[in-house]
Formats: sequence, C-alpha cells, structure tokens
Amino acid sequence: MEGVSSSIKPVPSPIIKELQHKCSSLADLKNLSNGSSTSKKLNIGGYYRHCLKGTADVMTFLDKFDDDLKHKSLAKCDVILAGDFNICLLKSSQKPDSLCFLNTILGNDFECTIFKPTRIQYYENSLQIKSASIIDQVMTNMLSYEYKSGNLHYPDSDHHGTFIMFENYLDPECIDESDDTNFYKRRINTIDEDDLLNDFDSYDWNTLIYNECNIDKAVDNL
Repeated sequence: MEGVSSSIKPVPSPIIKELQHKCSSLADLKNLSNGSSTSKKLNIGGYYRHCLKGTADVMTFLDKFDDDLKHKSLAKCDVILAGDFNICLLKSSQKPDSLCFLNTILGNDFECTIFKPTRIQYYENSLQIKSASIIDQVMTNMLSYEYKSGNLHYPDSDHHGTFIMFENYLDPECIDESDDTNFYKRRINTIDEDDLLNDFDSYDWNTLIYNECNIDKAVDNL
C-alpha cells in the first residue's frame, strides 16, 4: 500500500479546519491546517515520495520539496512534516542526494526528529540485519517547544511508525511560571544576553576544555 494517511487524536475543540490532498508522479501530499485567523496557524503535512530509481528523480523531488518549505503559506506557521521520503539520511555522508535532502531540511530552519532506523531488513530465517535505513522522517520548525519523538515498532509492516509529541502546545497559557520545573516552552526572546555572557566568562574554559586531553572528561565538564 502506498500513499499518505493521517490519524488525529480527538481534542476538546476541533483544530483541523482545512484539508488538502495533492498527488503527482513524484509524491503524494496531505496537508492539514487549523485555519486560524486569530492565532498562529498549525500545519501538519504528510509526504510519500514514490520510490523511483535514479538520482535525477530524487533531485527533482527535492527541488519541489524545497519550494514547498519556502512557500509563503508556511512562513508564519507552526509546521510538522512527516512521511516516507525514500531517501536515507544515514547515507548523507556518502550520497549527494541524501546530503541534499538533509541540507534542504536544515536550510529551511526545520529540525529532524527521527535518528534511529525506521526500516530494518533481516536475512531470511535469521536475526542478522541485512540493511537499516532512515527513510521515514518527522521534521518541524517548532524549535521553541519541548517535544518527544521516536519510532514505534509495528510487526505487520516493514517500516517502524514514527511519532512526535509536543508538551502543552494547545494550551500554553496554563503553565505555572512560578514553578521552575514546569516550563515546556523555551523562551528564547527573554534571554538577557549580558547575563549569558557573564555566565560564560565565569568559567575557566582553558582548564575545563581546551587544555583537557581526555575528551570524555572535557565533555563532562560542559
């Protein structure tokens, strides 16, 4: 079975107000949006890139994918994109198309959230791994929110499912700011740069890092 499907967990009030489907010879795309005009929009996109052979087909898709990420409709939105891209990020140091895929994601201020293989093949009648790849990915531009992500084992598929969960996204105002243990959002704009620089200056970096020969100890010192 090929294509894109979505499952939305029920919430107290409906957040999905717009639904779009797009299909082409390169990929299938489903886009969900809350359609809000008063608050920041949330867009959730699902991709399935058709597994065509040849680097040229991958690069043609990546050109279109780059245009999608740069589209003005996403410029002021919170975005989550997931899917089976059939481009293995584990090969980004070996294959130009994989590196281009990674650069396209990062160059548009998105972050990869899946770092373990999502498709593992075994030799017949053996537990020995034949191949492992990260061809399914979840990416987001919501870098100021705390989240958890990973893979879900599904025995009836040759792919692991992927997930991402954001803490307190739908109701950020309920956070008790007097509780230092209850911050879910990184408040980057409230950082005092002078205090930050003073904190850095208070450490002897030559002793802690630069002159430390043991790399493990240097990392611990951080």
